[in-house]
Amino acid sequence: MAQIEGLDTDGKKVVKVDPSQVVVAKDGSISINNEELKKFVTEKKEEIAKDLHLILMGSSCGCQCCC
Repeated sequence: MAQIEGLDTDGKKVVKVDPSQVVVAKDGSISINNEELKKFVTEKKEEIAKDLHLILMGSSCGCQCCC
């Protein structure tokens, strides 16, 4: 598979999501209203692997990679 533009050297897309952009429904489903993430997924739909994983990390997690 070709390198997808917009990913870091580890093949990850890092997008900052503000807590106000996240909605948890009563059934437990999660909706993220983030324009950068929406644009990336929409534009790259054909190139994104079917087993895509979305990892949510808080800024207080202690790592320096996503903060």
